[in-house]
Amino acid sequence: HSNSIPNQVCGEHANCDLGIAVGGFSQGSQIVALAGDYDERVSAALLYGCGNFPNNGLLVGIRDMQCMNTVKLAKQRRRYFSGDNDGLFGQTYDGDHGTRSQMVEMSHYNCDTNGGAGDDNCLQHPESNANSPDPYTGGMIENIGGYYIVKGGVHGQFLDWANFTNPDLALPYYKSTHLDWLAATAKSTKPPLDEDERRVTLQMDLDHRWKFRETAPQGIFFEWAAAVNSRGVLGRRWIVAEGTTSARKTFSQVPTDVVGFRLTARTINAAFLDQVHVKEGRRVFENLSFGDNNNRGFCFSRNPSRDWSDCEGNISRTCIDFCTNGRWYDCGNGDANHEFSRCPVPI
Repeated sequence: HSNSIPNQVCGEHANCDLGIAVGGFSQGSQIVALAGDYDERVSAALLYGCGNFPNNGLLVGIRDMQCMNTVKLAKQRRRYFSGDNDGLFGQTYDGDHGTRSQMVEMSHYNCDTNGGAGDDNCLQHPESNANSPDPYTGGMIENIGGYYIVKGGVHGQFLDWANFTNPDLALPYYKSTHLDWLAATAKSTKPPLDEDERRVTLQMDLDHRWKFRETAPQGIFFEWAAAVNSRGVLGRRWIVAEGTTSARKTFSQVPTDVVGFRLTARTINAAFLDQVHVKEGRRVFENLSFGDNNNRGFCFSRNPSRDWSDCEGNISRTCIDFCTNGRWYDCGNGDANHEFSRCPVPI
């Protein structure tokens, strides 16, 4: 959008190709957490008072925000801070929608199981896992994303505490430590995928969505996947099939070492995809042709527990990787193991 913050700032005032660091509090943290879905230059996020389930009905409507669990920006590039008594997100420390469970679901870190430094400080991880593959660049990155739960903190109150702003106390959640982390991480930027001049068209048939009496007005995310350092790295997210039952999108460039593409649900609303093909002229491009017009198809939803008998596997999925080997793979529900494409990469 021409009035977006990046478009107002980048170019004239800043070189955003060097990386964009974002930060926010409460609803602002939710907005910037999603920023990487729309601009691949967003390379690090510092998120205060964030959550995926506001459960204080007196202040806001109670709702399940699954989109907070499937943001594109890699988990190593996100840090979350919340109080253990957050009155908006969580209200209690533990439980199904407590502060801790929301931190685990959004961050994709769980220090109960990965041997980290306790349940509350989940920013330092085992030495054997000090560096990990970076889905953002395709290289390696220090594995120090995660979450920190501030004891005695309510929604944002800890931001004013002296031990948050006083460097002499050197507490784990001292703000400048994490602002330094934000700046350093954001500078590790994403090189563009190598591309070839190839004119291909993505064709999508959603003509049977009426079976669910729902529409997908927000469309579906599309990302090319390419082999980088022996991993399937995902490219820019595009919005496709927005408010239509027959979608086409033409690309003039395709990643050089393409291994497939990924489709990801944007909303809880069901999208029933009957067929999806990528064609170069009249020919199928790199075996990327899936589905038939037979009243069965691929079902997408941010709520993967939804299921219908006509979906492949009789379930809906958050995302699917469609691959040049002619097969497709379930990406999981924001599973950190699938931040890379599941399409096989040539060795």
